[in-house]
Amino acid sequence: MLFSQGLSGVIFDCDGVLLDSRQSNILYYNRVLENLGLPPMTPEQEEYTHMHTVRESLAHVIPENRKHDLAQAHQAVNYARDIVPAISLAKGAIACLETLRRAKIPLAVHTNRTTQAESVLERFGLLPFFSIVMTAQKAAPKPDPEGVWLILWEWDVKPENVLFVGDSILDREAAHSAGTRFAAFGNQSLPADMHVRDFKELSARLGEYLS
Repeated sequence: MLFSQGLSGVIFDCDGVLLDSRQSNILYYNRVLENLGLPPMTPEQEEYTHMHTVRESLAHVIPENRKHDLAQAHQAVNYARDIVPAISLAKGAIACLETLRRAKIPLAVHTNRTTQAESVLERFGLLPFFSIVMTAQKAAPKPDPEGVWLILWEWDVKPENVLFVGDSILDREAAHSAGTRFAAFGNQSLPADMHVRDFKELSARLGEYLS
């Protein structure tokens, strides 16, 4: 049994778990690159920007000699109009969150997003489920475990009784460093305490810990 002392909380990554945002992410950075007259991202850059903060990602994909034009290129992208509509809610997410909430399991989001996290969650009706939304503005970005530690401190729970659900190596490293259990969501290649394909399977796997 993974949680012999019971399940005391679940922390969810946002992009790639709660939200299918990979295409919107690619769209945003490619728009910035286009505004700078640069070619679209490589597959390696797409993978990097899916996991890291906006600041880290822009530093990664924009050449040093074009960084002086970055502010103007970024401002030319209408995020709400052009990017947000490309984001979709993960199938089964609401049903899983409702099940956990009925069981009185504390829920949190830990994301490397910065200013857009709460507004995007609210757009999809997810914000009321979470007692904490930890962003890269409130704690060091993943893989640093600071955000997980802050959530555990707020909940006053032991890390080994908490599950972190994520889809990237940064999620796994943050969970491992903080001492929580880790569920790899839709990513069989990640080392994890649990692998789940989707929210239906996650709900089934957690069922034995809900009363």
